[in-house]
Amino acid sequence: MAERYAEAAPLFEALLGLLPEGETHAKSQILCRLSACFLNERQYDKALAAAEEAVLEDDSHWSAHDCCAEALFALQRYEDTTEACEAALEQNSLHDPEERARLENNLAQALEAWGEENKALMAEAEAAEATMQTREAAEDAQRSGHVARTFHDDDAGEGEELDEAVEHAAPQDQDEEDEQDEEEARAARSAELASMVARANELYEA
Repeated sequence: MAERYAEAAPLFEALLGLLPEGETHAKSQILCRLSACFLNERQYDKALAAAEEAVLEDDSHWSAHDCCAEALFALQRYEDTTEACEAALEQNSLHDPEERARLENNLAQALEAWGEENKALMAEAEAAEATMQTREAAEDAQRSGHVARTFHDDDAGEGEELDEAVEHAAPQDQDEEDEQDEEEARAARSAELASMVARANELYEA
């Protein structure tokens, strides 16, 4: 498993340099996955650096704050971990309660490690409430014949956004006489990027 993360990391790093300007959320996504690769390889300083860059790219991306919290906790910087957890929870407020329960549990762990036992108990209570909401939502979904939406569905949606960003990665401005050549080059560039994304995600999710 560690070998797969080690192989995926340079692919994600290469993708960062190929995305066009303005694709801040896509870059934040890639940086989060890069951070997770470093975290699983126990390269905690690199994991934190990638996560912090992900936050700079898109401060509203709750997963970026979550990645910061994971790296900070591994570095035993518990006070900073609580701040990152709280930022992740704030940005995650509209997402499903299952993921909120996980974030609250992470916050409780950080608070307990920091010595804030009373606050940790409050976070555990919030996690328990979110877990109950998750169960109720699942039961409602079963009764209505629908599959409950989970965090993984949201992550898949982000993957689609990343694919869309890749499609626009090739340069657009060329003289009219080179239009056909440019279209072929753009198609080849997009295919290459799509292949890199698919391979990096395959290694990351294996």
